[in-house]
Amino acid sequence: MRVAFSRFLLPGALAGLIFAGCTKAHEDAAPGESPNAGRGVVTLSADAQQAAGIRTVAVTRRTAAKTLRLTGWFATVPQSEVIVKSPVSGFVIPPASAAEGDPVTLGSRVEKAARMAMLEVFLSPQEQAQLVIAKEEADTTMAQSLVTMQMAEAQLKRYENAKEAIPGVRVNDLRETYERAKAAYHEAEEKLPFLPKDPVQFPVGLESVPIAAPIGGRITTLHVSPRQFVVQGDPLWTIADWSRLWVRVPVFEDDLGRIVSAETAEITAPQMHKAIVGHHVSAPQPVEPGRRTIDVFYEIENPRETFRPGQSAEVLLPLEQSAERLVVPTSAVLWDGLGGTWVYVRVGDEEFRRQRVELGAYVADAVVIERGLGEEDTVVATGAESLYGQEFKSDIQGGSG
Repeated sequence: MRVAFSRFLLPGALAGLIFAGCTKAHEDAAPGESPNAGRGVVTLSADAQQAAGIRTVAVTRRTAAKTLRLTGWFATVPQSEVIVKSPVSGFVIPPASAAEGDPVTLGSRVEKAARMAMLEVFLSPQEQAQLVIAKEEADTTMAQSLVTMQMAEAQLKRYENAKEAIPGVRVNDLRETYERAKAAYHEAEEKLPFLPKDPVQFPVGLESVPIAAPIGGRITTLHVSPRQFVVQGDPLWTIADWSRLWVRVPVFEDDLGRIVSAETAEITAPQMHKAIVGHHVSAPQPVEPGRRTIDVFYEIENPRETFRPGQSAEVLLPLEQSAERLVVPTSAVLWDGLGGTWVYVRVGDEEFRRQRVELGAYVADAVVIERGLGEEDTVVATGAESLYGQEFKSDIQGGSG
């Protein structure tokens, strides 16, 4: 039974063995076993290579843009992080049922305009008295306006039915009086939802104020607890939308002019083994005195929120010059648990040597090799995992017991 191995090398102790003895042979090799079958070198017969699906290709050259390798940091997109603040003073009441909304917890997701809580308004005695006075004034204004409207409307109807001629100025005055009274009535009526109900009772109670999410995203900070009293303007929650992120890359002044901003950048975060595409963002930044670097920004899609603001990443920025570069298929590359990258190089008909390499930019289904290989080398394009399993077979078997 043939065991299938992942392209990602085993971490921990085995990764340490990789660095400790890449080319050291076993001192206690079994009878008939090649002395080169130690760390870093694997011997497989032609039949075993065919059974393992070993396929090799020569290192080739392709035209690829030169790149500048720098470190960047993920950051939130401007206006994609919002602190929800209390519109009035009162008590924060969480949703009591599913119909009223989902409870707000740290890390929970909210949709835009979704109800997050209700705010039970708190009024001081002074504010209650002021509201009662405002309610009385609104009621008085509405009553007076209604009477004026009725009288003006009645006179206009009499004038319309009158046989004698009525001066046009008088008719216009009545119509103006009616419209002014109507406007005053509606203005007072619009204040009623924010004033106490009839009959006025003490303490004066107002309708609870719903608080909705201004944007969709995740709750990254809880500033309040349920039933907590807050004052107008106090922060309640922080909502962050991380579906898109910016990558901030500090670039030295002398290198800024070499970067092709129209091209995309390749971004690789720790524990990632495939670059993602970043699109340049036109957000010019001033040079801070003493820094000698300028921040360049790229935007990435982050629908699964894999990356978080503040996380570092390796960024390959495209430069103006293009050149012939050494490349190998991406399927030839193995990653260890410590961030190292390796390939298996054919050194004989039945021998393969594991070689550490330094990767550059990705070019379609291939990747540029910055260091570690020569143009004359032949690498294993398919089946490198099987070679790795064969190389560490004794360790894997020993660990399973």
